[in-house]
Amino acid sequence: MQFLDKVILNYAAVMGLAKDLDLRGNDFSNIATFLFVGLVCFEVPNIYFLQRFPAAKWLGLNVTLWGVATACGAAATSYRTLLVSRVFLGCFEATIGPSLMLISSQWYTKSEHLLKKLLTYAITYLRKPFRQRSVTEKVALLKHVSVNQTGIDTPGFRPREVLEALADPQIWLLVVSVVLLSVSSGVVTTYSATLIKNLGYVPKQAALMNMPSGVVSIFFTLLVGFGIRRQSHRWAWIIVCIIPAVIGGALMSFLNPHTNRSGVLAGIYLVNAVVAPLAVFYNLTVANCAGGTKRAFASALVSGSFSLGNIIGPQTFQARDAPDFRPAKLAVMGTQAACAVTTFALFLYYVWANKRRDDRSRQQEESFMSPHVWTAMTDKENKDFRYTY
Repeated sequence: MQFLDKVILNYAAVMGLAKDLDLRGNDFSNIATFLFVGLVCFEVPNIYFLQRFPAAKWLGLNVTLWGVATACGAAATSYRTLLVSRVFLGCFEATIGPSLMLISSQWYTKSEHLLKKLLTYAITYLRKPFRQRSVTEKVALLKHVSVNQTGIDTPGFRPREVLEALADPQIWLLVVSVVLLSVSSGVVTTYSATLIKNLGYVPKQAALMNMPSGVVSIFFTLLVGFGIRRQSHRWAWIIVCIIPAVIGGALMSFLNPHTNRSGVLAGIYLVNAVVAPLAVFYNLTVANCAGGTKRAFASALVSGSFSLGNIIGPQTFQARDAPDFRPAKLAVMGTQAACAVTTFALFLYYVWANKRRDDRSRQQEESFMSPHVWTAMTDKENKDFRYTY
């Protein structure tokens, strides 16, 4: 649903939206951008609400309002009315990513987070993971998730954890990586159908020719999920997805669309591989941030960085660059290459941080009841914590 509400604007662009609403110049880029402006602005208050209210109930309320805002977009009669509906859409969508990250972190171990996140199974549960459970079930669940060393989610806002997050290098490496990754995401979700149409296809053909983009996204998402679940490092799978995106950006940038239409089309499809790594970055955020407030704040920052990248992405498409939009295509290639570098830097940081901590022996069967496992300690305070990469 998070992808669909953005792609509908993509298809509307080739079906006559600009003519119907009398859009001029960069109006369409602004419409795509302001959804994420609303999303970024609401990320900060969303941290407070996630600490004050059950994540599942807060998520349910926002999903309902999110649907209403999406439907209102169909009733837009001008540039301004559509812009307002997209801003509200972003405001209500702001909690989706952080809420799902927090819910999944309460139910699953680090090795399970990504696969479960991709299936979005955790959202079907009730208010708290330990409510309406027998004592035996509660103990079993506690034991199951104790290996995370992230404690139990506790209500209450702790300013010191926010300060720790702001001084944590891993948070900023995650933020920069997601911003760079999401620039291309803003391109493929908003302009891929337009790029295909500019290759010489009529609107209906352009919409149909964009279908393989979804196939590429699904393939890489499933590949990454099951690959990480089996044995591989998360950072390596992120780069595996970035490589096709860099190649796709190069094909779009350097091939002549008039003489090599198939090559450019292949490039557009390959860029859609960037959809999969976002879930991995979300997974790294909840797996490597302990402490209720710090995890909520970090989740909001990473989600906000996704929005920032999507604000930048559509703005690389300027009316003066039509119909080839070469600067935007070069931006796709450049940002993905830079994302690979920052991802590798994040991996090196995790290796270095783990080596700084003393090696500890394998935990005993009863160690899941140790007080430090469940107290409200952050990953910096808990010296038994090990970063996942």
